[in-house]
Order: sequence, then C-alpha cells, then structure tokens
Amino acid sequence: MKKILVPFDPTPTGEKALEFAFDEYAQDGRDLLIEAVYFNNHDEEPARSLYKKKVDEIAEKHDLDEGNINFNIVVRSEDTESPRKVGKLIIDYIQNNDFDNVIMGQHGKGLKESILEGSASKKVANNSPIPVTIVP
Repeated sequence: MKKILVPFDPTPTGEKALEFAFDEYAQDGRDLLIEAVYFNNHDEEPARSLYKKKVDEIAEKHDLDEGNINFNIVVRSEDTESPRKVGKLIIDYIQNNDFDNVIMGQHGKGLKESILEGSASKKVANNSPIPVTIVP
C-alpha cells in the first residue's frame, strides 16, 4: 500500500495538492492511504468535519473507487503562528510515521513575507527524509 501525506489546509492551494495526490496515485487502482493532516490552534472537531467534507468532494469529483483508497484525516491542535513552525510540525510528523511521499501546496508568498515568515513547503522540502512534491 502506498502511503501519501498531504499537509492540507482549506485554501485553493491545499485543495490542489489533495487533487494532485488523487490524480497521481488513485487512478490506477493501487491501494492507497492518503493522510490529510492539518495543524491549527483552534478546536479540532470543526476542522475535522470540514476536511472530511473536502476530501469526500474531491474523491467524488474524481469518481474514485473507495474500495482501494483509505482516507485518514488528522487534525492536530498546535501553535501554528508561523510557516516555519508549521514546517517543523510537518517534518516531525513525517519522522514519526511511515510515509512514501509528501504532497503539499505552496502558497506563493511575496519575497518580503518569505524572508520574514519563512515557507512551510520550503522547510519541508529541504528537511524531509522522503520525497516531497510541491504543487504550485
């Protein structure tokens, strides 16, 4: 079974990353586990419901056979005030779990924001022990 981690947020970029995971891995009938993980500093249950709905919408749009695809939606309540912090949380999550690939979106911040705040996708790409696919 192929295990893909999709650090997911409720933005068009996050949805594009999840759709890319379905496009690349779910169309050929292989067994697949997609774990969508979202780190926030809010209550976990409303976020879990939102992500379940988004994952279901994307799976339905792609007319996927749910028999060979497992979805696991993980919502962790963490301090996520900066992209660097989110990047570190994702790296820690990768190191504590067994994944084959990471697929994540890039928010395309401007130069000033990238310098001041950093980039979660850049941190993950530079520090991940497994392959990372960045979806623009």
